[in-house]
Amino acid sequence: MEPHSTTDVSDYVAALKRRKMLLLFIAVPIVALTLALALGLPDQYVSRALVEFSDPQISGDLPSRARPEKSYADQYVSSLTDAVLSTDHLETILKSDTAPESVRNGGGDAIGRIQSNTRVQTVRESVLDPDSGREREIVSAFTISYTSRDPRDAHLMATWLTDAFMQASRSYLQQRARSSAQFYDKESERYREQIGQHEATLAEFKEKNFGQLPELTEVNPNVMDRTARDLEN
Repeated sequence: MEPHSTTDVSDYVAALKRRKMLLLFIAVPIVALTLALALGLPDQYVSRALVEFSDPQISGDLPSRARPEKSYADQYVSSLTDAVLSTDHLETILKSDTAPESVRNGGGDAIGRIQSNTRVQTVRESVLDPDSGREREIVSAFTISYTSRDPRDAHLMATWLTDAFMQASRSYLQQRARSSAQFYDKESERYREQIGQHEATLAEFKEKNFGQLPELTEVNPNVMDRTARDLEN
């Protein structure tokens, strides 16, 4: 018969004791490096703003409910981010009096610092779909965060960037409203012309077929009876 050996906790403890020096040689440098990085690296402060959507589904101008809302929301937030953090836009707004002093008129260095320290993320949550009765994920908000070694600067930059995002959103909505108004004006003018053409065609048809139209089928006999009575009299 072959011998059957078992291993219990004491065997593991004994193995660790035998190799404690090896573990120390591995663990001590790692701990020392971690402490050195923690103490040596400068502090980083993050200020974050939460922007909630008035309509969490953001589906007002979607052609179909079948299209996922989160794809439109991601695209919307991404377009705002590209517009606000673009080099041309930052060059313009950095010259205004509303820009924090730490980045005002800072040129390319300030623009690069803003673009690298700003992070925009969507906030997702699960809701119950009233149509299907299943849970689905929607985008209810997005966050704008700015990282800086100075906590006051992080707060000021996050506030300033949030205002820039809100202004960009208003500009986008105004542009979309103007585009919609122009589209509806053109459509109304086109339908007005079509209605005028149909009315002219109808008037010409009535003039050519006066007295023979279906709406006069009851009027004509009455006129004939009245004329016959007048003749008899």
